Amino acid sequence: MSYDRTVRLAGTDFDAVTAAVRRALADQGFGDHTLVQALDPGTMVALTGLDALKPVADEATARLDAALSALSAL
Repeated sequence: MSYDRTVRLAGTDFDAVTAAVRRALADQGFGDHTLVQALDPGTMVALTGLDALKPVADEATARLDAALSALSAL
């Protein structure tokens, strides 16, 4: 089971990656001060046992996947 979501960007400098990540997250509705930790949202629900959080985790997962997909295109 994977506990994170990762995309590797080769041949891009740190400043360009930082700007691209901020844009990709903003395009998915995450705010300017969003901190994305490594733990997968679905895993957080499973570990806490709080099934009421599943809809929120599902939405966060979909948005994070969309942001990562946009970064993969770089």
